[in-house]
Amino acid sequence: MLACFLRIVHSRASLSQDAGSVVAPDPTSTPPDIRSSNNGQDTLLDRIYGKRPALRPIHDVLMQQVARFQPDLRVDFKKSYVCLYRSHLFARLQPTGKTCLDLMLQLRGFEASGRLEDAQGVKPLMTHRIRLRDPIDVDNEVYDWLRQAWALS
Repeated sequence: MLACFLRIVHSRASLSQDAGSVVAPDPTSTPPDIRSSNNGQDTLLDRIYGKRPALRPIHDVLMQQVARFQPDLRVDFKKSYVCLYRSHLFARLQPTGKTCLDLMLQLRGFEASGRLEDAQGVKPLMTHRIRLRDPIDVDNEVYDWLRQAWALS
């Protein structure tokens, strides 16, 4: 993740409803209300995890794991979930209720076993799901499945 900070103007910046992108403010204006954020990510994550604060630590641990896939990793913040791409979508972080974060993976040709559940018909494009309820659930097994999905994308 980049550590640079942007000044985002509440009255001028707009968050896209679908893409989660941040539109830069007009540099010539002096706005009354200014917020700082990490490329707008904190604002987008607050929108996703604001009512589910217990899931944010799980998200943070997962993002530390996928940061190893740099520079081939692209993170796209949607309205209610986060997509991870290489050349194609390989994973999706989807809150399910207030206590569970579903890690949806695109693993065509793999059999569901153990924590890796079949997700056919649950979400388009995603073939498998791992339910995460605690940051400790993000272990080597989860990392291995993430790495497999990343390698296939």
